[in-house]
Amino acid sequence: MNLLMAGIDYTMAPVDVRACFSYTRTRAQDALLNWKKEPGVEECVLLSTCNRTELYVVGAADPAALLGRADVNVKLAHRQGLKAVLHLHQVAAGLCSQVLGEEQILGQVKEAAAWAEDCQSCGPVLSRLFRSAVTAGKRIRSQMSFSPVGSSVASQAVDKATEIMGGLAGKKALVIGSGEMGQLTAQLLLDRGCLVIMTLRRSWGNGRVPLPGVDLISYRQRYLGMLGGDLVFSTTASPHYTVEANQLLPGCPKLLVDLAVPRDIDPAVKTLAGIRLVDIDELGGAQIDQVQVALAQELLMEYVDDFHAWLRFRELLPLVQEVKAFAGAELVRALPSHDPDRVCRAGEWLVGKLLFPLKDSLTLDQLEGCYRALAEVAQRKRGAK
Repeated sequence: MNLLMAGIDYTMAPVDVRACFSYTRTRAQDALLNWKKEPGVEECVLLSTCNRTELYVVGAADPAALLGRADVNVKLAHRQGLKAVLHLHQVAAGLCSQVLGEEQILGQVKEAAAWAEDCQSCGPVLSRLFRSAVTAGKRIRSQMSFSPVGSSVASQAVDKATEIMGGLAGKKALVIGSGEMGQLTAQLLLDRGCLVIMTLRRSWGNGRVPLPGVDLISYRQRYLGMLGGDLVFSTTASPHYTVEANQLLPGCPKLLVDLAVPRDIDPAVKTLAGIRLVDIDELGGAQIDQVQVALAQELLMEYVDDFHAWLRFRELLPLVQEVKAFAGAELVRALPSHDPDRVCRAGEWLVGKLLFPLKDSLTLDQLEGCYRALAEVAQRKRGAK
């Protein structure tokens, strides 16, 4: 079994380069369906967030070749086997995040597996791997604290705005985009005493409802909604700019914060007098508690070792099947019956009852030796007939 990962993240490239590898749910699932048809791809899952895009593949295919783009000159990170397994667990735990220990990445890892399962590109190996990473990430967060509760890119952005503005109480903020990131940002602004306006969703799905205390306007009114305001946050998945420099009206806010990948806000805004633009690459960088990180890494290795053990046992199953098939055939030969299929299944079941529990009393190396020896005996006996 060959497990590979290729990807790019905020430590490797700026937001404009990462945007070339950004995927919405629809684009991700279309890509997964196409990749699954490629030779050497047995399973694949794509993780795409504002700070990273990573493709996990089971098979002989090179994920870097699948994910790479000829028009973008950037070298993707590449990991194989247990290094890829450990990396995903670290990602889910928030150890690789721009905001250490952030909570949002855990849901994004879970969501990536769900997207792949929806289009049937996620098989038993990656399904088990992603479940393990999510479980480990939850445990890390329940036992350790790297940063304040609720830490996320949104909270870092609101902290940055608070620092720049000298406080947010009584300030007027417009949040463009009312998805998960937009809702989180709006709630954080409300908690700081902001007056918050949010652009209206076409529909409120997944059980989401407008936040109490937030005024809603249509997306088309966003430039008017900025007038007399103090700050703007843009959090959409739009492929186009939500804020263009040449469309800003006199009296627009002096602070604009772009939390999107690809960019929501036209970078030319930076050239306008008196206006400050903060993008996602300016966030993070908080002091890291190395002791907590070391403890988290130690805990994660338990999950990596468990996954490795599961994977090794799974790779031994063909040996067990060989022994079971031999035993079933021998029983049919020794006990002629009007129902040979039933006799064969009984023989296979009995041998399985004997062989599978051995994993609880033997090491993996011992178990492999045992299974291989039995399979070799079965092969010799069968060949001697």
